[in-house]
Amino acid sequence: MSDNLIISEIFGPTIQGEGPYAGHPSVFLRLGRCNLDCSWCDTPYTWDWKGKNGVAYDPKVELIEMSIDDVAQTIEEMTPILASSNMRLVITGGEPLIQKQKLETLIHTLRTTSDLGEIYIDIETNGTQSPLFADDVFYCVSPKLSGSGVRWRPSWDKKMKLYAQRSWEGSAALKFVITEERHDHELGEVEAFVSKFNFFRNMVYLMPEGQTNAELNSNHVSKVAQSCIDLGYTYSDRLHVRLWDDKRGV
Repeated sequence: MSDNLIISEIFGPTIQGEGPYAGHPSVFLRLGRCNLDCSWCDTPYTWDWKGKNGVAYDPKVELIEMSIDDVAQTIEEMTPILASSNMRLVITGGEPLIQKQKLETLIHTLRTTSDLGEIYIDIETNGTQSPLFADDVFYCVSPKLSGSGVRWRPSWDKKMKLYAQRSWEGSAALKFVITEERHDHELGEVEAFVSKFNFFRNMVYLMPEGQTNAELNSNHVSKVAQSCIDLGYTYSDRLHVRLWDDKRGV
C-alpha cells in the first residue's frame, strides 16, 4: 500500500466559511474519496466518478498522490508567518478519515518537523469513521440527514459516541445541513440525534443547504436561523459562498 495521501486539492490561505471557526484564517487540505454519496454534496469532484449528482468526474484529473513530506511542505509554504499563530489547517474531503493512518503520520510530521507545530488542526468528517489517536485535533462532525439520500447505520453508533464525548470536552461539534424541502422533518431528526448520542447542545450547529449566493439568499436561511433561536442551537452560515459564490479553491 502506498504511503502517499490521495489529494483533491490544497489551497489557502483563505478563511473558514462555516462551523465553529467561521471567519478564521485557514489553509485547506481536501482529501479525495468518500464512503458516502450525498445527493446535495458540494464537493462531488472528490468521489463522484459515475455521475450520481449530474456530472461524472474523472479521478485521474481530480485526484493526485502526494507524499506526506510534500503535503507538509506545501501547507507550510501556504501559511503566512505573521498569521501562523492564528491559522487553522482544515482537513476535509470527501471523507478524510478513510485515510486515517496517513493523517496520523501527517499530523505528527507537522507537529515535530515543520515550523507549524502550534497550528490549529480541524478535521471535517461525516462521523462514520473513528477519530484519530491524536488528542489535539478539533472535529467538525456532519452526520447526514435523510435529505442527503444517506441513511444512518447502527454500525456507526459506537464511533459517533466517541465524538459526543469529545463535544463535552470542547473538541468536537456537530454541524447539520438543513434542506429547504425537508426542513421540519430534518429538525426532528436533529433533535433525535442529539438526544440519542448525548451531544453537548452548545456544540450543535445548523446550516442551510446552499451552494450559491442565490440559494443562500432565499427565505430558507432565515427559517434555519429562527430554528436555532427556538431550539437553542447555533447558526452557521456559509461565508465562502457569500464571498466567492460556487468558486472552487477558496
